[in-house]
Amino acid sequence: MTWEHFTVSNPEPGIALVVLTPAAGAKVFQFSSAKLVELGKVFDSLEADSSLKAVVLTGTGKVFAAGADITEMKTIIEGTDQVPQGAAFAATGETLMDRIENSRLFTVAAFNGAAVGGGCELGLACDWRVALGSARFGQPEINLGLIPGWGGNRRLARFIGPARAKWMIFTGELVDAASAHSWGLVQEIAADDALLETALATARKVVSKSGVVLAWCKEAVHAGQWLDEKGAQEVERARFGDCFGTPDTREGLDAFLSKRPAVFRN
Repeated sequence: MTWEHFTVSNPEPGIALVVLTPAAGAKVFQFSSAKLVELGKVFDSLEADSSLKAVVLTGTGKVFAAGADITEMKTIIEGTDQVPQGAAFAATGETLMDRIENSRLFTVAAFNGAAVGGGCELGLACDWRVALGSARFGQPEINLGLIPGWGGNRRLARFIGPARAKWMIFTGELVDAASAHSWGLVQEIAADDALLETALATARKVVSKSGVVLAWCKEAVHAGQWLDEKGAQEVERARFGDCFGTPDTREGLDAFLSKRPAVFRN
């Protein structure tokens, strides 16, 4: 399938590669409402493909994604229903980021360059983050008289702690890849010529596992982050029980007892 703002390919079995592609004549990729909706449809398409278990997202040139479309936001502020339209723009972005965070697929953000505003928020919605040493990260919305609107406030605080999140959000300053790595915003720093290979290497490890169990693992981890202790335990217990109803668990146990690699079907 061909997309207007994204290039999608399958570099290896079980893995999709999604490249954020700037429009003709544009220097960087910015998220408009249309692009947010389209990326959601891209994920609908990827999740419908049962052969896929992981997806790597990356950008082009020296920028991963430059955030929200300034022109669209300027149109909103000059309109007559600024507040509800602004909230609707936030809701569109929130819907996409939640969609990616809760995807059954293992998601890897491969930061080829700067990831600011909505670009940083996209990375925060992914399961794993790999970056070039030259990459930069930030939530500079305050410089525009805005706050992060697509989950950046809560996710950033969750990953790097409230104090560092406040520093990034309150000052609007960018941090380098080394700092992002030491803070926990980025999990791996890749060599200049090995960004995609580093991202794919991690994805390969997940592709060899059961896709259905992977989805349940993600649900249980997220429950531990969002629900209280009792609610998280209930989700974990239920999904653990569900495992015993899938052939993949039988295969995993049989393979272990037979001292052979498991070959999962789902």
